[in-house]
Amino acid sequence: MTIQIGMVGSDGIVLAGDTRRTNSGLLNSNRLWSGSRVGQDRTKIQIDGKCKIAVSSALDLETAERIAAAIIARLDISEPLFIEERIQTIANEVFNSHPKPEKGFQCLVVVALNPRPKLFSVINANVEGEREQAAVCWEWPKLAIAGDTVNGAIFWAERYYNQHLPTSRKPIAQLIPLCAHLVICARSLNPATIGGLEMVLCRSSGVEFQSEDDIQQLAERAERREDKIAEMIFNDQ
Repeated sequence: MTIQIGMVGSDGIVLAGDTRRTNSGLLNSNRLWSGSRVGQDRTKIQIDGKCKIAVSSALDLETAERIAAAIIARLDISEPLFIEERIQTIANEVFNSHPKPEKGFQCLVVVALNPRPKLFSVINANVEGEREQAAVCWEWPKLAIAGDTVNGAIFWAERYYNQHLPTSRKPIAQLIPLCAHLVICARSLNPATIGGLEMVLCRSSGVEFQSEDDIQQLAERAERREDKIAEMIFNDQ
């Protein structure tokens, strides 16, 4: 499990998520206590060599990252038309050439296009008229979330992005703390499989990772903000 979020601003897109990779031990029927959950922190976002495309991965990471790598390597964005269809074609070629994952996969894709970057999601879904699942791509004009899509922390995006900005958009500099806060809160609600923070900024000029120092400061501010909100609620005078 993971949580990944793409949020479209007036001057670009914020792509953020956690870095926790959790593996659960296989339990024996006669020794139900013999397995344990273990994890490590490693990026789930891939960027192409030209810094024009970034793809984050969720759910079955082996499948998602295989598809993400293919999109990074093969997607031609010199022609901005029909990018959604081209992403879907690449994803299906990879998806259909390997065994289907039991829990599915999800990817978020940001593309640095002029005059405005675009945000897409790629997931496995049942396609009408088909007997097997296929990879499906959608473009999202505002917000896309992958991974733990029922995590209560999504409230922050719904309340302070979807509802607070119904028609206008804020610059990505103002959306960065909101995305960081959502990921940090998601960790509090699902600490077993969500942890850490990483973030990519996508402008028409290209995509770039936020530095480790910036990420550390964002995470610390989000944690302090959580404590302040709790204090405001429980000490309301």
